[in-house]
Amino acid sequence: LLLVTGVPPPPPPPPPFLPGEAPAPPPECVARGYESVGCNCDPASACSPWGSSSGGGCCGDDGGYCGSEWVSTDASTWIDTCTGLDFIRVSPGCGVEVATETGGGGETFTYDSSVLVCGYECEPRPTPGCDRVRSLRLFPLAPPPPPH
Repeated sequence: LLLVTGVPPPPPPPPPFLPGEAPAPPPECVARGYESVGCNCDPASACSPWGSSSGGGCCGDDGGYCGSEWVSTDASTWIDTCTGLDFIRVSPGCGVEVATETGGGGETFTYDSSVLVCGYECEPRPTPGCDRVRSLRLFPLAPPPPPH
């Protein structure tokens, strides 16, 4: 349908960003769950490369790997987990919040790195306890402030 009114149509709106300046997609955070493990899984250690069994304890698909790798780009999404979690390996630059019930319910604990949720002497942070985590959410950590 075309209406002739003598007024030219308005120009199209500009794009929401300049060409070549599209916003970066949200960072992807990844975590892996491990069961029946202890202090052999060091929360301060890093796996290199990610998911490789040669990267150390609780890095690959051996040593208690529960068969689940969780990936998220939405920090508000809760992901249900395997039920025997003792250790959660989190990709560098990401944190994890765990809950004792599915869908983020129950008691929650937040960490800025991998975590041995059983506690033990090698994990000084408060933890929910062995086999109690039922869901988690992953989120990117804020970059450190620039040096002065």
